[in-house]
Amino acid sequence: MNRIKTEDWVFSETNQMRSYYKYYPNNKLFSKRDSSYSKITNPNQYVEFLTEYYYDNKDSIKEIRNLGRVSCEKDFKLRGKAKFEYLKK
Repeated sequence: MNRIKTEDWVFSETNQMRSYYKYYPNNKLFSKRDSSYSKITNPNQYVEFLTEYYYDNKDSIKEIRNLGRVSCEKDFKLRGKAKFEYLKK
């Protein structure tokens, strides 16, 4: 498969990020996780973002969930979501 699994981003010596991708068995994107690293620590700084994609029976996106975690949290919390409804013709 020719799918992206990880990407590394280096913005400066103190700011770096890595993106991880997960796929369903049918090669549809399931989630993208961005983990950041900064030598300057702030307990309310976002350190990880997780975007999850959900599909309907016709392989169209029906929902995208955005989750996030700050330095002082251990678990991801829902930060926003978008639901898609398609018009029938």
